[in-house]
Amino acid sequence: MEKADTDLSLYILRFGAVIDPKKFAAITWQIISGIKAIHEKTLIHLDIKPENILVCGQYFKICDFGFVTESSKKPYRYKGTRTTVAPEVIMEHVYGKEADIWSLGVVFYFIRTGKYPFKIGSDKKDVLIDIVRKVKLDGIIKNQIKEFFKNRHVTYAAKTSIFDNKIIYYRHKNIISPF
Repeated sequence: MEKADTDLSLYILRFGAVIDPKKFAAITWQIISGIKAIHEKTLIHLDIKPENILVCGQYFKICDFGFVTESSKKPYRYKGTRTTVAPEVIMEHVYGKEADIWSLGVVFYFIRTGKYPFKIGSDKKDVLIDIVRKVKLDGIIKNQIKEFFKNRHVTYAAKTSIFDNKIIYYRHKNIISPF
């Protein structure tokens, strides 16, 4: 097993919120590819967070499969980390791969800003209240995130499937190294 240089959380905190758009695209594409591989094996990770993404040179790899469950089962138990967990998981409703996608969005926000969009509550109710509130992005970050998604046809991909969208795949398959 190779030794990682650091995790994504420490990597982002070291650089601050100064990751340029090309590096942001490279990092997020690698994470999306990792989630896709997990989901193709009909599994749900359930603990996608910056601390569970290792930085190994120029590669970003998902780790900590302690909460992984089969997507064919109907999980109801609360699993995950409060800062990144999906609302349906907190509410202990039936959830699926979408829970990982929610967490992925939170991780992308963290990559761009160096902070989480929601505060860490002391209980599930506090977390849900904070999630329900509208997250206000400052103008620069908001425009950068909008531009990232606009330029990569993510709106179109969301209507079909972000993982199966050939426009996104071919546009990014060669963006592996952010360096």
